[in-house]
Amino acid sequence: MLTNPTDDLCHFLLTALRVWSGPASSSDHFARKLDFADNTAFHSMRHSLIDALDSGEGLDISDLPVAIRIARIAVTDDYYGAGWEWPLVTRFSVEEAHAMLLALEAISEDTNG
Repeated sequence: MLTNPTDDLCHFLLTALRVWSGPASSSDHFARKLDFADNTAFHSMRHSLIDALDSGEGLDISDLPVAIRIARIAVTDDYYGAGWEWPLVTRFSVEEAHAMLLALEAISEDTNG
């Protein structure tokens, strides 16, 4: 389950999580809206998810919904995420990104109920 960094879904998720180190930004207010204590906790979790995917260890299934939420904002939100610049800063089109998000959500629903 999302353990191979070269797998398309894993690669997409890594890309979306890493976008936050580039054009996307966040704040304590934003982090609290996502149920994190603050911006530091948000980025700590984001880095943990990246490290787990990069290492091939994979994500704990309970972390998948959080990773999807962070990725969805990176893809779709023009203020906090890459938004309309998404295809410019990644190799994924908007259509591909949405298809990947749907596939990840299906995996999450199948495993998390």
